[in-house]
Amino acid sequence: VELDDLSTDAFLATLTNPDVNSIIKSQTGFSQYAPALERWLGGVNALSNLTMYQLRASQYDSITLVGQTIDATVPIPVSSGWNWIGYLPSRGLPVTDALSSLTPLNGDIVKGQFGFAQYVATVGWIGNLRTMSSPNGYQLRLSTSDTLIYPDPNVSNLMGQVISRNKFMALTGMKSAGSSPWEVNAQDYEFSMNIVGVVKDSLGGAVLAEGDAIGAVVDGEVRGSGEVLYVEELDLHLVFLTVYANEEGEVLSFKFYNSSRDDIGELNEDFSFQINQILGTVAEPQVFHLPGLISSVEIAGGQAPSFRAFPN
Repeated sequence: VELDDLSTDAFLATLTNPDVNSIIKSQTGFSQYAPALERWLGGVNALSNLTMYQLRASQYDSITLVGQTIDATVPIPVSSGWNWIGYLPSRGLPVTDALSSLTPLNGDIVKGQFGFAQYVATVGWIGNLRTMSSPNGYQLRLSTSDTLIYPDPNVSNLMGQVISRNKFMALTGMKSAGSSPWEVNAQDYEFSMNIVGVVKDSLGGAVLAEGDAIGAVVDGEVRGSGEVLYVEELDLHLVFLTVYANEEGEVLSFKFYNSSRDDIGELNEDFSFQINQILGTVAEPQVFHLPGLISSVEIAGGQAPSFRAFPN
């Protein structure tokens, strides 16, 4: 909405109990709440609909905004590299519709707090971020500079609504079944990285199926979870995994949930968390490997040599 007063103090006035740990940050600066002065101090003094902000709160709260309907078609200049963007339409749109004004290249990324999508030429935006909607902000990584102009939400040939998960997946040729055994509270973390992955056995064969999932763990704490998506156009099962942390350098280990056996096993790979890093692409996904367990059988009584391989 278009606000009469765009100052940070006015924007956040409805927070019930901000404290010294409360911070609002833009891509280039931040402000911190000063309880003694009952105001926000720092480099973020006024807000804009065109960009995204991150807010850290010490407790559950809400923000109430009253204003006029904004023009959803205001141009938003975007640069090569990472951009923090606001979402202007009053109704949610599939990612393909919302970003239709852009000319993205292979590997370009749009990410929200809970999911992301990657652009694949001739196919479109693929990932577990399927719709864009307010009041969410997004991070957009592009290979070249461009101008983002959201479609007019009142144009009748657009879907123009937040559509259901199953309906959107049917429209995009993506399928998912089951649910991940892991949960992570994304609000506990400031930063994220993203992985497009596949799982292979010790012989190099792909093992992903609908209902499977990959979980990311740091010292036993779940930091991310991604379910399998089947991309019909590419005949691929892929996992789109968002991993969270509050600092770089933490060592991530990974687990694999096999839905057909309903069990969880370790994966061989470990990675160091890097802010906004993207591992893998839809065309060349990051490969995770199941450990190959091979044990010899002692030769006794003239038996021929043999071995057991798992998986086999």
